[in-house]
Amino acid sequence: MADIVRWTFTAPDGETVLETPAGMTVLEALRSEPQAFLPAPCAGRGRCGRCRIVVEGEAIPRPDPTERELLSEEDLADGVRLACRTRPAADLRIRRDDPGRARIHTETGGLVAGVDPLVSRQLLKIPPGHLEDQRDLAERLSTALDRKPGRIPLWLLKDLPSPTAVAPVVTAVGLPGEIVSLESGDFRDMSWTAAVDIGTTTVAAYLVDASGTVIDSAASLNAQAPWGADVVSRLEYARTGSSGARDLQQAIVRQLTSLLGELTARNGVPPEYLHALTVTGNTAMIHFLAGLDSTGLGESPFLPTAREIPPFPSWEIGITGFSRLWIVCLPCISAYVGADIVAGILAAGMHTRKETCLLLDIGTNGEMALGNRDRLICCSTAAGPAFEGAHLSAGLGSVPGAVDHVDLRDGELFFTTIDDAPAAGFCGSGIVDLTAFLLRAGLADDTGRLDEDPSRSPSGLSIRPGDAGSELVWDAGITRGRELTFTQKDLREVQLAKAALAAGVETLLAVTETDVEDIDTVFLAGGFGNYIRPESAAVIGLLPPALSGKVRSLGNAAARGALMTLLSRRHMDEAIHIARNAESLELSGREDFRHHYVESLFFPV
Repeated sequence: MADIVRWTFTAPDGETVLETPAGMTVLEALRSEPQAFLPAPCAGRGRCGRCRIVVEGEAIPRPDPTERELLSEEDLADGVRLACRTRPAADLRIRRDDPGRARIHTETGGLVAGVDPLVSRQLLKIPPGHLEDQRDLAERLSTALDRKPGRIPLWLLKDLPSPTAVAPVVTAVGLPGEIVSLESGDFRDMSWTAAVDIGTTTVAAYLVDASGTVIDSAASLNAQAPWGADVVSRLEYARTGSSGARDLQQAIVRQLTSLLGELTARNGVPPEYLHALTVTGNTAMIHFLAGLDSTGLGESPFLPTAREIPPFPSWEIGITGFSRLWIVCLPCISAYVGADIVAGILAAGMHTRKETCLLLDIGTNGEMALGNRDRLICCSTAAGPAFEGAHLSAGLGSVPGAVDHVDLRDGELFFTTIDDAPAAGFCGSGIVDLTAFLLRAGLADDTGRLDEDPSRSPSGLSIRPGDAGSELVWDAGITRGRELTFTQKDLREVQLAKAALAAGVETLLAVTETDVEDIDTVFLAGGFGNYIRPESAAVIGLLPPALSGKVRSLGNAAARGALMTLLSRRHMDEAIHIARNAESLELSGREDFRHHYVESLFFPV
């Protein structure tokens, strides 16, 4: 039997004592602990340096060469290590080197409950039986529900009143084609529903009462992040060994169970009265949740196992504590254009508009849609996670201390940070602003080469040589043990990400023979889209300059679309129609996309 090591992990919510096999890394051990989220953009390959932990105790492990390369001497002296490289010894205490809780955008805008909600709540008065009518209670109930006899499942039959009751009253809760709950008495007001947006980076859940009012929300970083920051990394992990797909499913199932538990507990909702959950996300996230084989998503010709999944009870995927909860996944369009874009199109109303619109979800997958009520065409570009802070020397998610905006005033560089905390790195909107500043100030040229002349440094910023070109260093000093830097490699990562997105837009315009001037509105989806400055996006070439004045932020458009389908069956029908009729443009192998990509690598200075 392998030796077992006992050690303690400290999280914001408390301590957990773990017993793990000797030789297992901290990252491997914490992947199964829902309260112990650790980012690992490189999926634990020792490349990104983001899975930082602090080790305390008598036998702190010596840093290996990878840690010496990715961590500063001050970090190492303070006990900072990488979870993917550290194999804990007994009696160690380990905590995350945590910048704080992420700011996750959950705003969806005002929603109006429909007259035809997805979940029906009927009060049925069942005619009593007598000697001339000895039909059983189930058959009489089936007649009242306009269903064929013998179709009510056993777990619902157990909730029926006594067959001898005089004119029993039953509350029936249902989805289209499914009975979710039967309960003796009038419980129409005791019915709650929820919607969730499973993003690659964040997961946001919303609680809705019987009147159709969104009463609360909860969000957290995607629990699958320890297996990689992007979809491709997770698809690769799902293909490895027998447990890859199961690990990813269990991670998101635990997270949904936790978020729903938080919402119901905080609002005094009995868990058994949560009846339906609509789910949106990209195609891979839907496959991981449902436990579908995702192999086809990562291999040509890029085929999903299913684009549409019928409603199913939550216990089929391992969600516990919600005995009557059914899950309704929004449909996907293709392997890389998922239910989140379907929900975004629905939220923007593009499928009903006469005017041509562009929808951009500026994230790891770079999904986008162009069109109107007559035609919708979509694509996805491998933008990578640079705009979410991954793979950058001082990149961060939307956490306290992340620089979210950069300005030049009277020759001096200023920036704002989330929660006004000391600057610790750059999140997506700050990265776009910073890149735009470098281009405006002439500190970067059209090829993306940073200036090497220290005398050209603006006030508050220094230019110094680095291992792979110039580095910009903020004179404010070191925060959280790290210098605030932006390197030549960082700018290349931004360059590649913006080129992929811009080339996707240019390809859609060319295929549909649409001029930029013909686009009426540009919808930006997601939290990043809510904070990005359109003028900065135009400066770096992420958007054509002619579109910067046409930008409208949708907030969390995917979540809004999921809520819309929950509040109206008509909207659910529209989502299905969008998924079945929108065109998906596969960019891999297209010569025109390659041409636009190469052109878009240059900055428009």
